[in-house]
Amino acid sequence: RWTTVMRCWILLGCNTAMAAHEIATLTIEECNLDEGYISRFREKTGIWARWKLWPETIDYLKKCIELEPNPIK
Repeated sequence: RWTTVMRCWILLGCNTAMAAHEIATLTIEECNLDEGYISRFREKTGIWARWKLWPETIDYLKKCIELEPNPIK
C-alpha cells in the first residue's frame, strides 16, 4: 500500500512541482482525472493554477483513491 502512495506523491511532485504540503492538502474535487488535470489555488501565492497530468500520475492517483475511497478531505 505505502509503495503505491509514495510513488503517487513522487509522480505528483515531479509532474506538478508541488511540495509535500500541497500534495497533502490536495482534494479529490481539485482532480479531474477524466480530463487529466489538477486545478487549484496555490496556497503560498494565492494564484489559480492548472496542471496537465501525465498518464502515470493519473494511474497512481486512481490507485490511491481505490486504496482510500473515503478520504478525510
